[in-house]
Amino acid sequence: MNTGPRDTPPTDDARREAEWQAQEQALRDERTGAPSQAGDARRAEYRLIGRALRHPPLDPVPYDFARTLAARVSRVPDSDDRLERMLLRVLVGVMVVAGAVIGTVYGAAWWPAVTAALPLPAGELPRWLLALAACAGTTWLLGQVLRSETPFPA
Repeated sequence: MNTGPRDTPPTDDARREAEWQAQEQALRDERTGAPSQAGDARRAEYRLIGRALRHPPLDPVPYDFARTLAARVSRVPDSDDRLERMLLRVLVGVMVVAGAVIGTVYGAAWWPAVTAALPLPAGELPRWLLALAACAGTTWLLGQVLRSETPFPA
């Protein structure tokens, strides 16, 4: 949008002057330690800004902060999460058993609908499911082998 000289709002010099005086009075009050007036929130905000500007900024992060923090964290012993891992395995086992039970109980009702929805020749779906299970098992087994190898030293 193009703006011209007619589009700028008129300046209110009296308002600007009052704002300037409020800022200056707040800075003077802050320097002298005068108590703040209860009803003037604007002056209290300016005092807060003046107080913040008077204090130096925080120190920057040290150069070796990451190294120091990593060394401190490496000294903390690992938590014992054997119980959580065991509970997770139990939960996965329960889910597998529940899936097998549901598949056995309701499989006769939904298996024909699944085979009809997929554009595969008759008898091909079990082969593809077996191939999918083999791929998933191979991926899991490869992940276990790679995790068990010792990492190369850095």
